[in-house]
Amino acid sequence: MVRKLLATRAPVGTRAYLERVVSGATLMLAHEFDALFGHWAEVRERLAVAREARGLLELVQVQLDLLPETRARLALDQRERRALLNSWWTDLREGLKQAA
Repeated sequence: MVRKLLATRAPVGTRAYLERVVSGATLMLAHEFDALFGHWAEVRERLAVAREARGLLELVQVQLDLLPETRARLALDQRERRALLNSWWTDLREGLKQAA
């Protein structure tokens, strides 16, 4: 048992494929947590700006000024998500070819 755990050989077959699945899922999960923390930071920023606003007009204007930053962040998150999914999918297809 210990010898099996300490083996330095790379996993092959089904185990290697499962490791690719788990690795990709872990990367996607990390990205989604990062995106979630970005959303939360933006909410905090918007609430801070809302507290400092001296009137409704200023509040609306400042919130509208923050929209381009929000769109840019959301677009970046989406591009990163697509790149991760494409990379994961490519890796899984290569794993299937190697397993066959």
